[in-house]
Amino acid sequence: MEPSTAELIIDMKKMYLDGASDDQLCSRGTEIYERIEKDFTLARNDQRKIGIITVEQKAFEKIIKQIRDARHEHALDAYDAFVARRTAPGKKK
Repeated sequence: MEPSTAELIIDMKKMYLDGASDDQLCSRGTEIYERIEKDFTLARNDQRKIGIITVEQKAFEKIIKQIRDARHEHALDAYDAFVARRTAPGKKK
């Protein structure tokens, strides 16, 4: 069985604290980003599910911010490039 989005987010936080490489963090970040994107699509108009996914998304964004603040400027370049490809022009990531 696949780990939940929340488990992946918790694991990413642990990876970051344990000193995982930039590539590992970018890989996990893209996995979580895709999962959140998929979860929002599957939730459709279920406000309870959307609320849960929104909380997960905020937790994920918090970890991304911590990594950006603590690591070098280009630590998340691969993740940023992935998000840029997935985000429509003019749409906020």
